[in-house]
Amino acid sequence: MAQDSLYIRGVINQLCSEKFAGRGYVNHGDAKAAKFLSKELEKKGVLPFGSSYFQEFSFPMNTFPGDMNAAVDSVELSAVADYVVSPDCPSIKGTYGLVYLPASCDTSDHVLDSLKAIDFTGEIVVAPFLKRSWREGNPFRSSGWAIPKKSIYWWASTGHEVAATPLLFIRDSALLMQPKTIRLAIENHFIENHKTQNVLAFIHGAQIPDSFIVFTAHYDHLGRMGKGNLFTGANDNASGTTMLLALANYFTQKGNKPKYSIAFLFFAAEEAGLLGSIYYVEHPVFPLSKIKTLINLDMVGSGSEGISVVNGEANPNIVAQLNTLNQIGGYLPDIKAGGESCNSDHCFFHKAGVPSVFIFTRGPECKEYHNLKDTPANLPLTKFWELQSLLIKFTDF
Repeated sequence: MAQDSLYIRGVINQLCSEKFAGRGYVNHGDAKAAKFLSKELEKKGVLPFGSSYFQEFSFPMNTFPGDMNAAVDSVELSAVADYVVSPDCPSIKGTYGLVYLPASCDTSDHVLDSLKAIDFTGEIVVAPFLKRSWREGNPFRSSGWAIPKKSIYWWASTGHEVAATPLLFIRDSALLMQPKTIRLAIENHFIENHKTQNVLAFIHGAQIPDSFIVFTAHYDHLGRMGKGNLFTGANDNASGTTMLLALANYFTQKGNKPKYSIAFLFFAAEEAGLLGSIYYVEHPVFPLSKIKTLINLDMVGSGSEGISVVNGEANPNIVAQLNTLNQIGGYLPDIKAGGESCNSDHCFFHKAGVPSVFIFTRGPECKEYHNLKDTPANLPLTKFWELQSLLIKFTDF
């Protein structure tokens, strides 16, 4: 167990290291992580489907490898802590006036019409909300938009094009005194054909090799927003990725050959909109009908309050099996079945008729999400080994 713990911590530290650039779309971070995973699988003797561990695909993606600076009335703002840019944000550089729209413009056509009559060229419009038509048509003729937010986090799923006008989400406390100007230096780089890859591997079953239990996890994360802002993604989802390697480690040891064949599917581009799992469902390397059960693991770094099983209500047999095994083994304090939700890589398997659930751990000890604090140092792995034991038992149930 001590050796395994060292290995798991070592893998998480590797996946979250600077050289993998947040496993995103800047500096080929996702490709470097995929190569690392394939080497780990090969060392363990886990087999590829065919001649390669990789399933390649591509998609357009907006990235932010360069400048990322903002200041209001000469007060410097910290990227990610104080503001984020929308994933489709174009480059912008200069100093702009700040104009604040009243909340009444959402409910009063008269107020809205009067505002549209004003030319806000050279100014950033601060609005409590943003209608899609405003962003697309820009009726105010503004140089950009800013939305105040109580809490800030970043995402990538809407970064498949570049918008006509910049959009920032700024911590509301930074705009509380209604500063008059904002200085911006934001550099984007749009990649029309970002090449990436799923990483796929399997272990032959000893008794029923033609039926698969599938474990999935996305290995990608957000990468960088500017030169110095690295999203390491320890819980989301180095934890789930490493769980797949831990399971592979177990099942390749002498005497642990699984009853069913087990597939390990490491998906790319989950943060870009579940693109890796969508691509896989459309291009499976073995028939989806051969999947007995699919368990997707995403954010499994806590566990003091147990686990949630998304899609559990749609798959009561899976939840019942997990509960029975947990009652026998006493692995986790609670197993909570949730409803259907298209919030991770299980989604399109479920839509294709595959019995699929998404497991994440619960607990206040690990709450960082899509920010710079989701690091290995803040990842407790509270019930990591207990969850692994439950999943191992599940494969033989």
